[in-house]
Amino acid sequence: MLDRIPEYVNPLSLADKRREFKGEFSLLSMQRLSGLLANCEGRVQFHLFFSKQGKLATITGEIEAEVYLECQNCLEPMLHDIRKTVQLGIINSIEEMGKLGDHLEPFVQSEDKIAFREIVEDEIILSIPDVPKHTELCLEQILGKAENELEKGVQKESPFSILKDLKKTGV
Repeated sequence: MLDRIPEYVNPLSLADKRREFKGEFSLLSMQRLSGLLANCEGRVQFHLFFSKQGKLATITGEIEAEVYLECQNCLEPMLHDIRKTVQLGIINSIEEMGKLGDHLEPFVQSEDKIAFREIVEDEIILSIPDVPKHTELCLEQILGKAENELEKGVQKESPFSILKDLKKTGV
């Protein structure tokens, strides 16, 4: 396992050498990801292993992070825990997807060297829900229900009640 995380890597070369990387990145350093977050504080931990399964190069491992997303119900920040098992098969084009087994996701390598950070960032982005929502009721929903219950308890006078009185007087 290497202590220093290289900025750019050749995944095929790393797979031939059976390299392993363990470390962490700041969420703030991931520019594409930071645009999706409500708060960029925190870190992403990863443990990735580059190897070969037959002739196919693979990346396997774990990625963990706690990110703050904006709840689409109440628009307040919410904590989303990401624990992702990575199982990527490295291919050069979409046509090679037939080489991958059912347990591997495609990782299309279009250039010789890619940013190591982007491998981790891509997996985190793919783990973010399309429409993030609190798992429990949002504060806005709870307050809205309380207001409705109050309104039901106190009956408002109808604006047409005056017409009822006019009907009785015969006007």
